[in-house]
Amino acid sequence: MIDQFLHWAAEARGLAQILWWIGGSWLAGQILAVRTGVVRSSTFEFFPNGTRRDEFRKLRELLKTAKSVRMILVGGSGLITSQPNVSNIKAVIFPHPGSESLAKYSRTVGDVGLGSKIISTTRYLMERGIVVRWYSDPIGNAIIIADHGRSSAWAQIEPVLPFAAQIDRPCLVVHQKAYDELIESISQTFEKMFTSSDPPDPTYLLQA
Repeated sequence: MIDQFLHWAAEARGLAQILWWIGGSWLAGQILAVRTGVVRSSTFEFFPNGTRRDEFRKLRELLKTAKSVRMILVGGSGLITSQPNVSNIKAVIFPHPGSESLAKYSRTVGDVGLGSKIISTTRYLMERGIVVRWYSDPIGNAIIIADHGRSSAWAQIEPVLPFAAQIDRPCLVVHQKAYDELIESISQTFEKMFTSSDPPDPTYLLQA
């Protein structure tokens, strides 16, 4: 029975790929969702965790194809470790590395060095001419906004929850074609947070 099930699962995966190639993207997407929890269409995507997200949306590739990117991040060390092309990033908001809210959050996810990662990534981005701001209040979502104002615009949203590691965050992606009002709302939220944030404190940036 188990062998039969595994054989069926393998055939289902192959069928999904074939249907996608010949244009049956909706049905292929349903098979993919049943197997992996991943939902993908031309206007909406859902990934149950970071592992599944990275299978389809690698940061390096996203930054390579987008013309203009703004980000709200909690740590951002991936911008250093994965060495993507950051030239199209226009602005980034981080939590203030000295805020009590960040200290409490970092303890819940077992990453007490999160403040240091923010400082290191801030220096890295500023050295490359990217505008960075530090937000003193809690940040509830990690967000990427790409190509706002263009037909290719999209926004990626991940809830930042206490006690949930980054790799366990679910991820939503919406595209301009169907979610233009939502992308505009997210963009306006970014701008309000940006104006409510402070430039990085030099005394933190001088830390080793």
